[in-house]
Parts: sequence; structure tokens; C-alpha cells
Amino acid sequence: MKMRLISPDSLRERIALSGYSQNGFSRHINVTSGYLSLVLNQEVDPSPVIAKKISKGVGAEIADLFFALDGRKSETSSTEPEEVS
Repeated sequence: MKMRLISPDSLRERIALSGYSQNGFSRHINVTSGYLSLVLNQEVDPSPVIAKKISKGVGAEIADLFFALDGRKSETSSTEPEEVS
């Protein structure tokens, strides 16, 4: 399962209000600054473990910053055309 960031701007603000730069915060929570940048730019959806580190690092609950993505493939992605009656 992956987690999707609800609001990158809100997380950036929380990081700043916690007294960290993006690089300083990434060191604080023990993730690379490049990976944190990808999360903040919504180019990658972090695992629940990383989402928890980020949330805890800014003093928030995980549900305040992230929502869970359903990892199952869509059942509507069939390549067969639908029959029309």
C-alpha cells in the first residue's frame, strides 16, 4: 500500500513552522532530501512507514497529511469494448 500526500503546500508550511529547511527536515526524519522532494512534488507516493516518519517529524497525525491508495488494479481497465444493447 502507498500513501498519497493530501497537500504539498501544507506539508511545506508545517516543515518550515517546525524550524527546518527541506534538507534539514529530511536529515531529521532520516530520509534522503531527494526522496522527500519527490514526495513533496507528488512524483512518488511513500510507504506508510515513510509517511509516518514525515507526519511524526512535523507533529501531525498521518491522516492529517496522507490518505491511503488502493493498490489493486482497476476492474474497468479492460481492452475489450463494452456491449451496447
